[in-house]
Amino acid sequence: VGDRITIIAQAAIQISMLSMIKTLQLFKKERPVISREMASGQYNCIEYLFSKSLAELPLDALVASVFGYVLQTGTNLHNKRDFIETLAHEMVHLYQMAWLQDPYSNHNANFFAWKTKFKRAGLRLARC
Repeated sequence: VGDRITIIAQAAIQISMLSMIKTLQLFKKERPVISREMASGQYNCIEYLFSKSLAELPLDALVASVFGYVLQTGTNLHNKRDFIETLAHEMVHLYQMAWLQDPYSNHNANFFAWKTKFKRAGLRLARC
């Protein structure tokens, strides 16, 4: 299970970095146009960020889907249920660290408090 968690974490990092690099490269080319349009009051930063995110969403989703498919078929994650359970398991740890400020985010009472929610969704929440 530890290897699967590592693969999923690395995949998430790679996809996010790929998306960020693509965006930064495009922004470098678009910067003069964006500066000119913002100076003339056509839109503000929030509007630009929202529209840029919306425009890039289909391509980013496609790349992530293809990468996920290759990851799933190229590793020991052929069972989609195992993949989802491993991903959900790690999301609980992320919740512990981010929202509960639990620096260790281990398998404690906060972790197992999610067990009934997982059971209702038909998933297992177990120690790895």
